Amino acid sequence: MRVREGAGQDRAEFRRAFNSLLGVLRLEGLSRRVALGLALLGLIGGRVSVSNAVLTFGLN
Repeated sequence: MRVREGAGQDRAEFRRAFNSLLGVLRLEGLSRRVALGLALLGLIGGRVSVSNAVLTFGLN
C-alpha cells in the first residue's frame, strides 16, 4: 500500500487543528479529560453526538 506524498503534511495539519480545539475547550474551563472526550466525540460520533454532549454538559 502506497502512502500519497502529502499524507505527512495532512497529518501535521490535523494535529494542529485538534490541539487548537483542545486549547479552546480548555480555555472554556473544562478539564483535560472532558475536553479530550468532547473533541474525540466529534470525530467518532459525528454531529448528533456533539449536540447531545452540548446538552448533557450544559455547554454553549
